[in-house]
Amino acid sequence: MFVRTFFMKLRELHILDDVLEVYPSQIGKLYLYNDLVILEVLEGVHVTYKKLKVIINKINSFYGDRKIGFISNRINTYSIEAIDYPKFAQALPNIMIFTVCYYSLKAAYNLELEKRFLNNPIPSFTSLIDAYNYTKSYILKKAN
Repeated sequence: MFVRTFFMKLRELHILDDVLEVYPSQIGKLYLYNDLVILEVLEGVHVTYKKLKVIINKINSFYGDRKIGFISNRINTYSIEAIDYPKFAQALPNIMIFTVCYYSLKAAYNLELEKRFLNNPIPSFTSLIDAYNYTKSYILKKAN
């Protein structure tokens, strides 16, 4: 498996031009687009439902019940309380697709473990542009 050795931060990509709002929080940055969000969690954070609640509230207030996509851009090393995944899914019922972009083998292995806690498939990429394009395409297909 080929994994890129550089991190694709949003500010380095053209897709930042389409962002409607950047929401900084204690766990990272949330980029809000017309039909999707991208979350970049800070280095060393342990993500739990309680810590993610502020992000969940922001997504719900920004989009209401509109169907959207969610991309986790894993540019930093952090951990996730995987048993909280059902809580995340219940709190964000408008997420049509959850996509992950990772940049290391360790992150790929962690994602495989996380998948065991979810009922839905998680498309994963080693390029943020690919993840973004896939997610946008998926949303367009489901909308028609």
